[in-house]
Amino acid sequence: MLKASRRSGGVDLAALRRKLILLVTDGPRGSTILRGTSEVHVAAYPARERDPTGAGDCFLAGLAVGLSRGFRWSAARIGAWCGARAVEHVGVPRLTAEEARAASEFP
Repeated sequence: MLKASRRSGGVDLAALRRKLILLVTDGPRGSTILRGTSEVHVAAYPARERDPTGAGDCFLAGLAVGLSRGFRWSAARIGAWCGARAVEHVGVPRLTAEEARAASEFP
């Protein structure tokens, strides 16, 4: 799997999706998983944006956790939730115990 952003210039999405699973993030518009001719859109979670710094990293962390727990496509939903929580904080997000428990209820 490769992660790219809609804002990444010079990336040939059509060529890449023929060879591997491609995850394309698009900020508050969510993300799209591309594989061959298939496309699955993953909606973004609502968030009150204060600082977008680190949202992509938090998305990838949530995705990695989901994949490591054996979730397939729903791992991107975990990533979307983590990215949304990240933009609600200035700097590194500090999640409460309640927020962490909510995140563990996926999928």
